[in-house]
Amino acid sequence: MDATRTTAHCARAALTMSEEQVSDPTDFESAIEQNPAAVAEFMDHFDAVNEPLDVLSLGESVLDDEISRH
Repeated sequence: MDATRTTAHCARAALTMSEEQVSDPTDFESAIEQNPAAVAEFMDHFDAVNEPLDVLSLGESVLDDEISRH
């Protein structure tokens, strides 16, 4: 699978995981095909933001567990 298809697949997967989807998927797919590098960069930035949020969520869960034990 080439980078363009991988990027498009990741972007589509992100959309399907969300309840709020783009109103016309063909416009979104067209934008991916026309700008694969920009979409790949966006996904990299998206991942860079999500990773710290995941860590914060994990920390919050640990604190909740600690509080419930006491």
